[in-house]
Parts: sequence; structure tokens; C-alpha cells
Amino acid sequence: MLSPQSPIPNEVRSALKKRLEKHIAEKWDHTLVSLILRFRGAYAYVDVQDPTHLCRLGFLGDLDHWGFAFYKYSDDVYEKSRDWDGSFITTPERAFDVAAWETKRNASEAKIKWQFTTKDARIKLHTLYPSL
Repeated sequence: MLSPQSPIPNEVRSALKKRLEKHIAEKWDHTLVSLILRFRGAYAYVDVQDPTHLCRLGFLGDLDHWGFAFYKYSDDVYEKSRDWDGSFITTPERAFDVAAWETKRNASEAKIKWQFTTKDARIKLHTLYPSL
């Protein structure tokens, strides 16, 4: 398992900021998203606006591969997270997309749309397990 390398070199910090700013300008409504990057040891903390904490990136020695941790407001901690493809290691752009999407979805209090009712579930379960 790769572990974050400390400290993040200045040229990597600068390149990371440029990459994320370019990505935001191309893929997001950049008039609403202003990037805030903070660095501490082997980590880059990615925030937007007011600030809204999105994620923490752990520098693994390569600008294209970073450890990813999502910020959990419920516990006020960064928790190791997976990319949409299931990997704990991702690109800065992909980490931003995942964290921003989850934050936006949570802020909108999105509800789950169940595709069946309790009655339908009981019928299905009864056909599968008639003796219960």
C-alpha cells in the first residue's frame, strides 16, 4: 500500500492548483466554484467558496495518483474514500468531481426513489420463502 509522501514539493503544489482550476473552468460552473487549496505535510486540502470542505488528497509521489479522503461533516473528519471506480487512489480531477458531487447531493437533501412498495416486497418474499 502506498503511503503519502511529505512534504509536497512547491512545483507539485503549483501544478495541482493549475490542474484543478483548469478542470473547474472546463467541467463545472466556475462562476460558482472558487477553489481554495491548503497544504499540510503530505496532504492537500480541497475546499470551495465559503469554505466548504470537499476532500483531502494524499501525495503519493506522482501528480496523477493521489490518496482520496472525503470530508464528513457529520463527524468533522476526513475519511478514506473510494473513487467511483472503487479505487482509493485517483486523479485530483476525479477526486474533486466525486467530492463535489457528493457534497452537492447531500446539500440538496436528495431522497432515494424506491422502485417498489412494501406490499410488492412482501409478495416477492412470500413467493421466494412461502413457509415464513
